[in-house]
Amino acid sequence: MNDIVSVDFDAMKISELREYAAHMRIPLAKTATKEEIKEAIKRKLAGRAAPVLAKQGDKVPPGHAKIIINEDPNPGSMQVPIYLNANGYVCTIPRGKEVIVPMRVVRVLQDAKVNRLVQKEVQDQYGRMVFQNTTVTVPSYPFQILEVNPGPEPLTILEKQKLRSNGPRKRYAELFGRYPRPAELRRALEKGLIKLHDDETVEVPSPDMLEDEEEV
Repeated sequence: MNDIVSVDFDAMKISELREYAAHMRIPLAKTATKEEIKEAIKRKLAGRAAPVLAKQGDKVPPGHAKIIINEDPNPGSMQVPIYLNANGYVCTIPRGKEVIVPMRVVRVLQDAKVNRLVQKEVQDQYGRMVFQNTTVTVPSYPFQILEVNPGPEPLTILEKQKLRSNGPRKRYAELFGRYPRPAELRRALEKGLIKLHDDETVEVPSPDMLEDEEEV
């Protein structure tokens, strides 16, 4: 099973952190310390994932791609980073910089379209050339794919947790003909009706969940 590559900010030099912050459009004081820069980046990401900035010679892991989202060509654009939710992988991607992302990001970018109003010169019924408004579909975020390394789909932490908890639920369904609620699954495990494998986990029901299920 592949892991989604992520940025290790702790291992970065302060110059590398400043570069990352610059691409994320984060203002920094010249006197900012390494810890202050990391905290500023963390606030900017607000829980989103941070794609890896590609360097010369970096290898693209299986299930990932190296891409670059084109800069906004509009005059005066602030080149605001792109915020995407790609099947639970919520990320912030800078424009105009090579980054390494899971393939799910590529698919979301390819599917992201927007309708734009443009003027097209056409010939009218009298043979005159006139401008006519028309709608065209264009990419929301034009980007380039620089390199792809095919491989199994890398999973988010939440997806891995769901995968590890799916086995016990399936075995419960095979035994009782339906999928269990969290508290039901916990009781079945406690009574030894099904067993939990070493690489599996189950959701621990809260007291409120137990009370709700008893009332049903």
